[in-house]
Formats: sequence, C-alpha cells, structure tokens
Amino acid sequence: LRELDRALALDPELSPARWRRAVQRRSSGDLAGALADVEHLVRRHPADDAYCRFLAHVREAQGDRAGALAVLDRALASPAAGPGVGAA
Repeated sequence: LRELDRALALDPELSPARWRRAVQRRSSGDLAGALADVEHLVRRHPADDAYCRFLAHVREAQGDRAGALAVLDRALASPAAGPGVGAA
C-alpha cells in the first residue's frame, strides 16, 4: 500500500495504481479509503464498467444499498454504456 501511496503522490491521476489501492483498501476493510479511490476513478472514467460495479460494491458494503443501486442505474442509463455494463 505504501508503494501505491508514493506512486499516487507523484501522479494522482495514475488510474492503475489508484485501482489497485482501492481494491487493497477494500480487502483490508478500509471501506472509506476504497470509496474515496473508486469515486475518484468513476469521476475520471464514468463509463468504466469495472469501476462502477466496484463503487456499487463498496457502497453496499458500507450499508448504502440505495447508493449502490443509484450507481448501477446511472451506469445502465449512460449512453456510453457498452455491452459489458450490467453483465456480471
């Protein structure tokens, strides 16, 4: 995690590092940290299916089922939604 923090300190827009950090944070139980990272990714890449699904997953893990469903609804309604959106 420290290496990812250092990489993001040098380049906050380094999406692969932010993605790995979000997943690691979620795995270690740091839901707030995972949420912050994945929300950043979704703002930068709103049509990315994996980021949207992970954001919904983290919100549901936090007990925010309505927020999770809202994320999925927005992703499905997006004109940029490709064939992978909604497939699980």
